[in-house]
Amino acid sequence: MSIWLGLCLLLISLPTSAQNAIEIGDEITYEFSNSWSYSAKGDSTDNEVRIFQPTQQQLIYPYAPLYKSTPDSVYSSFTLTALNSSTYGRVFRLHINQPCCTLNRYGIPLDSILQIIMEHDVILAYSSLLDQYIICNMHDFYPSLDKILQHGIPHEFLLQTDDYKLSQPSLNMVSLNVLKYAINAFCPGLSLAIMAQSIPWQDKVTITGKPLDGSSRTMSYCNTTDKVSDENFYRDIKSEEYVSDYMFNYVNENSEEEIDSVEVDSISDDSIDYEAVCDSAIAEVADDDTDSVVIDTTEIDNDCDSLTEDFHPLYNKIKIHITPDGFVAEYNITSTIKLGTALWERRIRLRRKNN
Repeated sequence: MSIWLGLCLLLISLPTSAQNAIEIGDEITYEFSNSWSYSAKGDSTDNEVRIFQPTQQQLIYPYAPLYKSTPDSVYSSFTLTALNSSTYGRVFRLHINQPCCTLNRYGIPLDSILQIIMEHDVILAYSSLLDQYIICNMHDFYPSLDKILQHGIPHEFLLQTDDYKLSQPSLNMVSLNVLKYAINAFCPGLSLAIMAQSIPWQDKVTITGKPLDGSSRTMSYCNTTDKVSDENFYRDIKSEEYVSDYMFNYVNENSEEEIDSVEVDSISDDSIDYEAVCDSAIAEVADDDTDSVVIDTTEIDNDCDSLTEDFHPLYNKIKIHITPDGFVAEYNITSTIKLGTALWERRIRLRRKNN
């Protein structure tokens, strides 16, 4: 097994980044929940339930896959065991205790795949930046997955995969993509638990833009505060921006077009870009012994950007707490949008069960 882990890490090794050491053998169990609500207050124009989905223009776009979950509330639980940690990356064993229950947009036999995953834990080897991974023990899954997929692979799923766009993929490659898709569908909180480990620990405050004042629909504001205290790391993000009506989709409980909690596009890169959450405006720390405050108050050209009634304020709050062992203790994301007399809210939470 150690040879396999070493080869996996070597294959995906990238330049190292600041990370906190984890101990081999550490075992952490997480609980993940994702819920949303839409409450209308007697306004006849808001009598149909709508769900907000971020676009690339939104500050929270890095979290967009989690905003595609259409059930009112989903829950999952999983356990990560640290198998290896080095400058080349990290290796974890993933055990899914309770899978997330989501709709299956692409007609993939997820029930059958879940049985396979429950029989074999998945060994994931992450790059040094923790932004991509490979599955080290695919040999445990190929026979069963190939047997399932020989009965037919949904064409719509194949069209979404990068490998299929480049060339006709082998059955093993399709099996790999299907397994990654299933992991994301059953365990959407995994990306939060892993990628948070890549955040550098430093005292730092970053401010971009200005708070919303109604002068322009292109306005945005983000305040990120990073703090290290008693060997714990805390990140607090507050952001504001305007979103338009076209970013909402009506939810039909019987619709076949409802979307899983994770897009297929994310199977080849399911990372979360934390710098992008604040518009990639975080500057270098001036001094390790002093906090760095970066303020960008660039004036915005308001021509043709006037605020109209189809634009609404979006308020986001993100809180991350990482303990001295390098693992996430709690990760909360809350988004609120005021739609006239209606209120839309998304609540995402990842919590360590054995703190």
